[in-house]
Amino acid sequence: MTLPSGSTSSAQTGATERLAGLVADFRHLEVPKEAIRAAKRNILDTVGVAIAGVALETGRLIVDYARQRGGNPEAGVIASGFQTSIDNAALVNGVLAHAHLWEDTGTLLVAHPSSPLVAAILPLAVARACSGEDVLKAYIVGFELNVRFGRALNPTMYELGWHNTSVVGTLATTAAVAYLLRLPPAKIRMAIGTAVSLAAGSRQNFGTMTMALHIGNAARSGITAGLLAESGFTSDADSIEAPMGFANLFTAPGKHALQKLTEAWAQPLEVNNPGSLLKPYPSGGPTQNAINAVLAISTSEDLRPEDVNEIECRGPRWFSKTLIRNDPQTGIEGKTSLQYCVAAAMLDREVTMRQFTDAKVRASQARAMMRRVRVSVHPDFAEDVVDFGTEVIVQMKDGREFRRTVAKAKGHPDNPLSRDELLSKYRQCADVVLSERARERSIDLLEHLDELSNLRELSDIVCLLAPQTSK
Repeated sequence: MTLPSGSTSSAQTGATERLAGLVADFRHLEVPKEAIRAAKRNILDTVGVAIAGVALETGRLIVDYARQRGGNPEAGVIASGFQTSIDNAALVNGVLAHAHLWEDTGTLLVAHPSSPLVAAILPLAVARACSGEDVLKAYIVGFELNVRFGRALNPTMYELGWHNTSVVGTLATTAAVAYLLRLPPAKIRMAIGTAVSLAAGSRQNFGTMTMALHIGNAARSGITAGLLAESGFTSDADSIEAPMGFANLFTAPGKHALQKLTEAWAQPLEVNNPGSLLKPYPSGGPTQNAINAVLAISTSEDLRPEDVNEIECRGPRWFSKTLIRNDPQTGIEGKTSLQYCVAAAMLDREVTMRQFTDAKVRASQARAMMRRVRVSVHPDFAEDVVDFGTEVIVQMKDGREFRRTVAKAKGHPDNPLSRDELLSKYRQCADVVLSERARERSIDLLEHLDELSNLRELSDIVCLLAPQTSK
């Protein structure tokens, strides 16, 4: 693929122009079959966790908010049974997709690439009668930008306290929307410029409902930026690289590498390499390795929780930057608490939706076990901001000690979920509201997404707009 005409050779100038041209030209790129397969798995996973999100108070509140606001009935809202405007649907879908903190984690983005993309693409695709192939390519180009912005701006962006999923996700989602709308490069530049001014999200809100709102806002902002650009709305044409542009605002001058946005474009596609981690547990990405280790030790050694003296989790320094809820009081806070996730794994020998309730987090057994969890820095994983490698050391009251190191959690591209494991997760999520027949039909449609001429049937099922038969 060639760079768009008129782009400069400098890595720090012309970034917005080059990127816009590459997004527009992506429709001429032949996408490898393995990328299509990866995209379908990720989309299926994201739709599943979004359906399950409606069971949480976060989900119920955002659904009620959108229902009360009304809006033109352009597209359905996942798991909600009503239609609203495309941007409102994207907002709710995004919140639902992140409510359980169960969607995929980008292994280089330090964020969740799929939730804002899927939240925005699905309602837009329904409203504009896009094909499944269109949706997959839009998702893949959005994923590409998600990871590339992560490469270009991390670790400074994350260290400053920005929530990458919402900040980078706004621009990546805008690119995916622009692709679906078939905008020319000049209008894609305008969409990106608008998105720069809409991007936001503070990590101080981790462990609160607003954390999920970040993703809904990114999805809605992507729709807004794309549709405004389609209508002729303008913005600064060099909004990524300009002195007061995206890169400098969200990092600092000299703290980014914009050449990484476009160099070796789609060679290979980021959705394949590095890909993303599909989580088996509904909690923060950095907790996954420790949960793996604790479950493995407690099960293989048949440990009794009351016999445990201490559990030490040795991992990267980034634990303290990401898992900020050291003394959680609610289920949602427990999702970003290493202490609680480890305690739950030891007490229940499972970490599912059932573990993340206020009652579970406040239970006396959980409080007592959390006090026995110690977090320290592992010299081999100290600077790991990608895989969150973790060693768990369980010390028993009788002096025995058990160790387990997990460098790449279950669900990582190098340690992937099997198809059966992924579908088991999807069914667990879908069973919150779908009948068995609807659930299985949605799986069939999602697994054959590239063959669909439009997404109407899929949307009607997952948005509860189709008749539901009994389970």
